[in-house]
Amino acid sequence: MVKAFTSMLVIGLALLLGAAPAFADSTSEYGEVVRFGGFDSSAFNSEHYGGPLTPGKFLDPTGFAVDPQDNTVYVVDRTSYYAENPTRWRIQQLSPAGAVLGTSTFTLPNSNFGASAVMGLAVDHRAGRLYALVVGSPPPSSVVKTQPVAQELLAWSTTPASGGELTAAPGLASDPLHTTGGLVSDKTQLLAGPTPLYSPQGIAIDRLETSGVDNPVVIEASDLLPGAGLGNPIPGDTVVQQVATDGVNTGDLLASWSGASVKQQLSGSWGPLGISTNPDGTLTVVLDAERLSATDAYVVRLQPDLSEPQVLNGDAIEPSSIDFDQATVWIDESPFASLAGIGVSDPYGAGSEVVRLSTAASNSASGPYAGDFFSQQATESGQHTDYQFSPEQPGVEYWYSGAPEANIGIRLLAPLTDGAISTPTGGTIVNTLGSGIAGEPCRITASEAALAAGADGTLWILDRGPKADRPKVGGVGRQIIEFAPGTGQLCRQPSGTFTMTPTGGASHPGEETLTIPAGTEVKFDAGSLIETSIKPTITFAKPFAYEWDLDGNPANGPARDGFETDRQMQPPSYYWPTSSATYKYTRPGRYTVRARLRSDYGVYTTPPATVVVTSPARPHAQFTVTAAPGDQEVTFNAAGSTPGVGSIANYHWSWGDGSSEDEGPEGPIVTHTYAQPGAYDVTLKVTNSSFQSAVSTPQAVTVEAVKPPPAVESVSLTGPLYAIAQALYPIPPAPDKNPTNLSPRLHFTGHAVNIGLSCPPSKERCVGTVRLETATAFSAGRSGGKPRRRRTRLLLGQVSFALSAGQQKTVAVRLSARGMALLKQRKRLSVLITIAAHDSLGNPGVSTLHLTLKAPAGRPSKRHP
Repeated sequence: MVKAFTSMLVIGLALLLGAAPAFADSTSEYGEVVRFGGFDSSAFNSEHYGGPLTPGKFLDPTGFAVDPQDNTVYVVDRTSYYAENPTRWRIQQLSPAGAVLGTSTFTLPNSNFGASAVMGLAVDHRAGRLYALVVGSPPPSSVVKTQPVAQELLAWSTTPASGGELTAAPGLASDPLHTTGGLVSDKTQLLAGPTPLYSPQGIAIDRLETSGVDNPVVIEASDLLPGAGLGNPIPGDTVVQQVATDGVNTGDLLASWSGASVKQQLSGSWGPLGISTNPDGTLTVVLDAERLSATDAYVVRLQPDLSEPQVLNGDAIEPSSIDFDQATVWIDESPFASLAGIGVSDPYGAGSEVVRLSTAASNSASGPYAGDFFSQQATESGQHTDYQFSPEQPGVEYWYSGAPEANIGIRLLAPLTDGAISTPTGGTIVNTLGSGIAGEPCRITASEAALAAGADGTLWILDRGPKADRPKVGGVGRQIIEFAPGTGQLCRQPSGTFTMTPTGGASHPGEETLTIPAGTEVKFDAGSLIETSIKPTITFAKPFAYEWDLDGNPANGPARDGFETDRQMQPPSYYWPTSSATYKYTRPGRYTVRARLRSDYGVYTTPPATVVVTSPARPHAQFTVTAAPGDQEVTFNAAGSTPGVGSIANYHWSWGDGSSEDEGPEGPIVTHTYAQPGAYDVTLKVTNSSFQSAVSTPQAVTVEAVKPPPAVESVSLTGPLYAIAQALYPIPPAPDKNPTNLSPRLHFTGHAVNIGLSCPPSKERCVGTVRLETATAFSAGRSGGKPRRRRTRLLLGQVSFALSAGQQKTVAVRLSARGMALLKQRKRLSVLITIAAHDSLGNPGVSTLHLTLKAPAGRPSKRHP
């Protein structure tokens, strides 16, 4: 069989942005209930088609239907070589378990301009009829020479005769082609329209439900496209044609609908692709939209009177940037296309590849759509392979590549509230059936499988997979498979769970309970689910989106700040979406965490993980003191302090001499020089990254006065030896007893006054303090509810210093919070800077300078607490 790859079709069902689906698991998980039939290899007889037929098995099925009321199955298959004249045909009626209930066999002529194939079945439970469409070559006057046309509509009774023979439906004329069916509409009637019904793609029951009148049958075909006949496989716009099945006008053409009526919503229609009846009596019509970038097929819903067409997907609602291999559903070759020059008796399919299911146990119309699909295999780099004809480079074509593991399956799509069906991002995917893996349930090997909607929400599939003589591809085709919600062997789904990694900690699998203190941020990552549970056995399964429930704690009350982080669907990507989420747990409690994954293989919710959040550990402040005797510079070490949660963000030292100092997280070890000897109580306050603080127990620090050097007794010496000694060992100059003046220089940076100090070379050491206060007096506050009358200068900051002889140093006095607020309020603030210093022998010196501070432009820098 040669395939025309130019007509490979894709349904990229569009995403309509709206409310995200509820997080609850789907209640319509489908499983495989029964599988029967198989390839009739004895009748095939090594491609000679000469062996005896095996009841319940199939050769080359061309029609498939299921009674939507009782799940009786009907299959018509060609039992002779397609080029023979005449060709032989068989219709089988089977129970839902696969038992043969009735059979009919007959032949059809296969010459030019004659009937040559049966394609498409439809069953009307109310009328007790099974309908079949006979197609043949177009008339000699037709412009299009290579496309089949509808030539007869036949009907059989669904009640077999006593010997199990399916006979013509009562009240109909005999078929002039001598089949066993009754004639509903002949060639003359079917050719009575404006053009022949070219390239029929299926038939369906049109449930007008008129009292006392059998429902008509609708034929999906094509009209004439100007310029056709040059090898174009689809000759024109889709036509849905009603045919009367009862009354005096039996067989006549009634109303019709053309796909041209919805062209404004589409980028272009290239003809029919399948038709089926929905549980509510509406029709699903599939239009070929070959080679469009956003979608390769359109799905249209029609009312029974062929009015109110609604495009359920289309370019107006489909993102135009979708890559060719990112569409949701692929549909194979037009089911009933044929090849020029060999007649029309070799249809490729047996029915529609998109159907609407009922809801389980109610047969209402609110069930999902089912669509046949397959996707290309991915290479190690993530890029799809081209279509191949060689097993050495397998693509998706199982009959050429020997690659039964290609993603052939049935996707279930839940319509949105406006009826639209989805979606490159998996927004309405209920589940995906069929793994393509040998030995597992739900295996589907045919990319052109025919679908039918049964009773009680069941889905029936005719798998036209590889013939039994093709061992490289499994040889498991020609089977009937029933899927049902909530029962049977469930189809392959992902397994496993995500990982949980707290900041600064080790990764934990979701099966374990993660215990963390409040204030900890945790990263959740579900990226390994597809990699570990699907990829080893399924070649290409795109995850579309992830939903996270990170705060599953009912005791936490209603939504609050951060709710969007708690439950989120990551934005879709047309390659690989983000698979991780982070969340900071701020309150103690027990949290249930789940991830919901949407992928090619349905919707998968991970087992719940547990996060236990404990009350936060408090920070602890402590320090050690190192003070050398006779040295007023003391070293303090806070390395023993702990943050409790996170890290220490600030060390705040209160030196006990009226001054304080803040150090960042990088400075747990500091020194402080006391201006005067004495005993001081020092405290440390540490603040962590979660803004929690702790204050140490005060420690007493004793600072001794710097001991002066011993006095040197004056000795008067004369003579040559004294001169030599004086040259070798000069007597140091007398100490500088002048006041200790440090020549201060000032500069204001916006939040601190920087004072440049210089210790004179004649001084052994300069020690002192810098005091920053307002130049004018302010009220000191209130006392007992009454304002204090005493006014005083406000202390805005203070710092100590120590310099060696000749050393220059800049010390910074940071404005207190009150000082910054006052400066911000007044814009300009007059301050006094007092530098009090003394040397090793005392000799105090005081410098007082006046400075006007100007508020910085913009918002002042925020101080550490």
